[in-house]
Amino acid sequence: MIGFILLLALLYGIILLPWTQSKITSYVSSVISDEIGLTVTIERITPSLWKTASFHSICITNNANDTILTAAIGRATIQGISLDSARVQFKKIAVHNASISIIKDASGYWNIDNFITEVVESKSPKSWRIGIHEIELSGSQLRVADLQAKQSQQQNTSGIDMNDIRIRNLRLNASNFSKYKRNFTANITNLSCTEQSGFTIQYFQTDARISDTLIDCKNIMLFTPHTKFFSQSTQFAYTSFEDFSDFVSKVSISSNIEYSQIAFRDIAYFNDNAYQIPYTISISGSVKGRVSNIKGKNIHIGFNRSSRFIGNIEISGLPDISQTYMHITAKLLETNKHDIETLRIPPFSEEQYVQIPAFIENIETYKYSGNFTGFLHDFVAYGTLTTNIGTLYSDILISQSADNESLYNYSGNLTFQDFELDKFPVQKNTWGNMNASLEIQGMYDNSNIISAHVTGDITSIEFMKYTYQAIAIDGLLAKQKFDGTISINDKNLNLSFHGLFDYSTETPSFNFTAHIPHANLYALKLYPDTIAILSLSTQVDFVGIQLDNLKGYIRIPKASFTSKYGTYTSEQTDIDIDNILQTRNITIRSDLFDLSINGKGSYKELPVFFYEYLQSHIPSLPKQLFTAKKTYVPGFNASLKIKKIDSLLRVLYPEIHIAQNSYINTIYSEQSKQLVLQSNIPELTVFDNTFTNIDIQTHGSEEDIKTSIQFDYDVFKNNNFLLTIQDDSLHSNITWSNIENKRNEGNLMLHGIFAPSKHPIIPKIQLDIPKQSLYIADTLWNIYTSKLIIDSTSLTIPIGSFGKHNQRVTIEGTISENPQDILQADFFNYDLENFNYIIDNSNVNLQGALQGRLEIKDVYHNLLVFSNIASQSFSFNKHTLGKLTIVSQWIPLQKAIAMNIGVQQGNTHTFQAVGTYVPQTGNIDYSLIIKDLKLSIFKEIFASTISNLSGYIDGDLQATGNLNNPIFNGSLDVKRGKFKINETQVTYTTKGSIYSQGSRLVFHDLPILDSLTNVGLAKGFVDFKNLQNPTYSIELETDKILGMHTGEQHNSSFYGEAWYQGTVNIQGDLDNTSITAVGKTLENTRLNIPLSYSELTEHKDFLQFSKQQSKQTPITQLTTTSGTDIQMNIEVTPDALTQIIFDKQVGDIIKVRGEGNIQMNMDKIGAFTLYGDYRITSGDYLFTLKNLINKKFIIQNGGTITFNGDPFEAQIQISALYDLKASPLPIMPAITSDSATYKRRIPVQCNILLQNNLMNPDISYNISVASGYSDVQDILNAMSSDDKNKQFLSLLLMNSFFSQSDAQTINSSASFEVLSNQLNNLLSQSYSNIDLGVNYRPGDMYSANEFELALSTQLLNNRILVNVNGYSEFGQSADQTKRQTTEIAGDVSVEIKLTKQGNFRLKAFSRNNTDPLEDRGNSQGVSVYFTREFNTFKELFKKK
Repeated sequence: MIGFILLLALLYGIILLPWTQSKITSYVSSVISDEIGLTVTIERITPSLWKTASFHSICITNNANDTILTAAIGRATIQGISLDSARVQFKKIAVHNASISIIKDASGYWNIDNFITEVVESKSPKSWRIGIHEIELSGSQLRVADLQAKQSQQQNTSGIDMNDIRIRNLRLNASNFSKYKRNFTANITNLSCTEQSGFTIQYFQTDARISDTLIDCKNIMLFTPHTKFFSQSTQFAYTSFEDFSDFVSKVSISSNIEYSQIAFRDIAYFNDNAYQIPYTISISGSVKGRVSNIKGKNIHIGFNRSSRFIGNIEISGLPDISQTYMHITAKLLETNKHDIETLRIPPFSEEQYVQIPAFIENIETYKYSGNFTGFLHDFVAYGTLTTNIGTLYSDILISQSADNESLYNYSGNLTFQDFELDKFPVQKNTWGNMNASLEIQGMYDNSNIISAHVTGDITSIEFMKYTYQAIAIDGLLAKQKFDGTISINDKNLNLSFHGLFDYSTETPSFNFTAHIPHANLYALKLYPDTIAILSLSTQVDFVGIQLDNLKGYIRIPKASFTSKYGTYTSEQTDIDIDNILQTRNITIRSDLFDLSINGKGSYKELPVFFYEYLQSHIPSLPKQLFTAKKTYVPGFNASLKIKKIDSLLRVLYPEIHIAQNSYINTIYSEQSKQLVLQSNIPELTVFDNTFTNIDIQTHGSEEDIKTSIQFDYDVFKNNNFLLTIQDDSLHSNITWSNIENKRNEGNLMLHGIFAPSKHPIIPKIQLDIPKQSLYIADTLWNIYTSKLIIDSTSLTIPIGSFGKHNQRVTIEGTISENPQDILQADFFNYDLENFNYIIDNSNVNLQGALQGRLEIKDVYHNLLVFSNIASQSFSFNKHTLGKLTIVSQWIPLQKAIAMNIGVQQGNTHTFQAVGTYVPQTGNIDYSLIIKDLKLSIFKEIFASTISNLSGYIDGDLQATGNLNNPIFNGSLDVKRGKFKINETQVTYTTKGSIYSQGSRLVFHDLPILDSLTNVGLAKGFVDFKNLQNPTYSIELETDKILGMHTGEQHNSSFYGEAWYQGTVNIQGDLDNTSITAVGKTLENTRLNIPLSYSELTEHKDFLQFSKQQSKQTPITQLTTTSGTDIQMNIEVTPDALTQIIFDKQVGDIIKVRGEGNIQMNMDKIGAFTLYGDYRITSGDYLFTLKNLINKKFIIQNGGTITFNGDPFEAQIQISALYDLKASPLPIMPAITSDSATYKRRIPVQCNILLQNNLMNPDISYNISVASGYSDVQDILNAMSSDDKNKQFLSLLLMNSFFSQSDAQTINSSASFEVLSNQLNNLLSQSYSNIDLGVNYRPGDMYSANEFELALSTQLLNNRILVNVNGYSEFGQSADQTKRQTTEIAGDVSVEIKLTKQGNFRLKAFSRNNTDPLEDRGNSQGVSVYFTREFNTFKELFKKK
């Protein structure tokens, strides 16, 4: 062992010998040079015992002696040497402080070409094979320069110069180097460096494989100070290394990028366009293809806080961006307002950010999915944009104009879904959601849309809380112009518009026509009343949007407006405006009024001049209230003439009336300082106040302004108001005189001065009222010397007093915004009746002499009223209640008003309220005691709903909570309560207890009795949450009660007596009441529906039925102001008799019983409607014809009346029969084998069928005879419609068939028919419970004289029905074949209802035989029968 060690030491010593070193160094340099094709020189090699050698002063050059690498020292660790295979395996080579230069000279020669040739491309074997496991490079420098390209290309000043890359502080750790054939592999475990531009790689690793056609890098990690890049695999494919000279087109890239963060400041080193972009994006996905044709899959790009892109990208055509084709599929492109607003725009050095346009500033989030396909100058964008204000679907084609590269054409479709327009800069609470589908086509440049042709449908758009539907648009938008059409086909608005809006010039212009056939303004929420229908057509052609630059006309050829008060229809309305330079002309001509304004000047400047004119007379007016440039000295004349304006006011504001021929004329001239106003109004009504003979004269000059107003009002006649304003002073004189009925006369004088005020507009006015007297209603009132000071919101009365006889009121104090100011009034024997004129409420009437003091404080903020007043004999609504006392005072500690209100009658305190009220919070705490208070005092208050209110009420209540929401505790007892419902005219009585529950007074099972003591139980409440207008809800449930007892005088469209079972709900407030009923009719119900009648026309010698337009008697609508709305859903049973009255005077009435579900409505203005199907079970129709005919037709079971709203528009299907006996001989052929048979009177049935519209029905007639006379029936069937009508009329008029030879007997027969009709009317009126009729017909050549008797009645509550029909023939016929008889023959039947419903019946009868083969004269019998209706056999056997 020692020997071996000594041998090694000897060898190591030999190696260290200079000669040996020289030889080894020379050999190693030669081997390496031969291996890499470059000249390698090493100054010396220092080996060590541990297979490690140090290389000193290393230098590598090429054949041109260009230095490629120099290093002061390197270290190599040999892993093994094989002499047999000439292989050296290095475990590690470490080079420090190396300087590497890879240069391409100006001639295009790389200094490492030989290295590439020998190492990479050479296929010849080397003398030595060298293997390296690990390389370490540190503290080194690297330069890669293309001097040839650098000469011809501009240097990148802001980033890496790709033609001259210079790296310092290069550190490289690589391992597992291998070369197999032409394949090289290496694992770079750590690479870091800094380029001269400042770009720094902090860490880089990869497993790389390089071949002739592929560079494959796996597990890439690249860190810079701002970027973190990760890739599982990145490959570069090529055919040869020469392809890298055309990297974009020839090198194919395939990279799987894991989640990475890339900073634009790092990209900027490679691309100037990213310079100073201060953002970092995240990216992942798969990229494949050449740069000129690259594809990205599942690309995820993140930006800022929340912005991201997920999708696929296909790009071909780079680097020429103008010819680059892109297909981008965005699965999700998401951003938000914050990310957009924090996005900086070039130049980034100035820190300018994206400014979101104002019209989309409320869009907070954006989400887009779709495709982008095409070139930057010619592409299609198809996708969905979802935002927080709605969704937009787009399919847009954008292409560059062939004629102008700065212009782009676009076309396509846009669909808006639930777009919230109120999020755009529009008036708040005006616009809502929009849904639309539009086609657009137009042009734009880099900054603005130049034109847009828009067509499509706005399916819905909300405006003023109404959603409009079915809007179509077709127009051109170009340079702030719109030229096209808009149509709206909404159920509440029909509109068509065609024309031009032009805002492209300084003075806009308009030229369009618009037609609105129907607009329901209430439904559109544009008008408050429930009925507001507008129809309008207009033609507009004018320029300008300000009065001073308007020029053109407006034509309204047709317009109408319908409200609940009626319809207004206008005639032609013309508006002409002409402004030229300083000349101004406006003319309006209409059926309502005529207006003309003409003159010189500016409308905008007119207020300035006029204010200065007023200021010259009232110097105390503030200076410069109006400011405007003074260009023209104004001078204007204006005239207004009232024509038929009442026709519109009656529809809009019926409480206002302005008489026709009223006028106002005015002149204002700044040059002459002249102001003239002349007006005459024959009559003016505002609400219930009517002013007549109004005459107004105003004359203003440089000295003063004088105004005279004369008018008559009520009992105040010859009123004259004179006012003079001059030099800050005013003098007023008000006179009136009327002594016709009661003396109303006075002369009220006022003197005052204007003074400066702190208010910016209104001056202070100080008024002096001297002592004077005046007469009102024959009463002398004295006004004592008083003073008033009015200073904007402040009214001060230093002293004021008025009175009459022994009554007097004195007023003193101040009302202002200062809460400490007080106005007090002292009353001395002041009659409360005087307050009735002030209250002006017909529901409130006060009486009694008042004593005491009243104080008012803090009017503008929190009104406080303090009182210590009393009335010894107080009356409310003309009911004497006794002594009234009201005492209130301020409690400082509680900041509350203590109040004691009492009413005492004799020894009884009928009303007492004691408690406190806190003005600051509105809290109350009161005790209320009521004893024997008359309910009648409230009858005026509830007069719109109920009347005849009487009874008494006791109670003990505690009221707490807030004045606006009081809470009650306690109870009330109603004694002997009685009232009548106005709408139904039924009087009820009640008594019971009412309990408090919060702000409500509640009652349960309160008995309500009608006049026959039928009872219903009521439950509900009255809510005093709003003391000024309490609400109530009452539900009445009953098994039987009288629900209606009205006559024609109460409601001419529907009246009668209704007995009712079911529920009734009454709810509303003092202004509006809703009555809803659900139930069914009971026995003795009798309903009347008056309508109108059809007429007869004369045709040849006979009367013929014809369908005429019905003469409708209009429904008399209830126009009460109660606001009562009635809805009744009634199950009508056969117990109810319904009468449809066509002509009450002659008895032309349909009486029916039947069944059905009917909805009866009456709205707030009394319009009556019916809905439902009514099936007739029985009835009759008293057919009358100018009193010539009066026949009772029996209505057949199964007829129907269908109501669809308007009773006049009801649909009917009614068949009615009239039975009689007549001889058929007049219609038989002249040659008849058995004339005696046809002379005999046989049963004949006349049938009327009424169909379709109730008021104008389709009427058909039919005649049928007994079944045994088929030959007679055949003759009737063969008749023409005209002949059959004649026979029908003859049967009704003469009780016989008609032949031409009978014409001479018509008059006598008709006369007896009229007499019979009159007798029948008298009998029916005398015996109302018996239907009795008689008829006499004189004989003719075929029959003897005839007498008929008909009687029917119902007995024992309609349980027994008796019908008698009999006749007698007497005398002889003209042919002497008929002998006199005294026998009365006829039909008799008696029916007994065995059950209440009448389905089981017993019937006994005796009737004439009508069968000609039957030889017996009469037949008798008894029967029991059962009837039941069913639609299916299952219903037939179902138990009810």
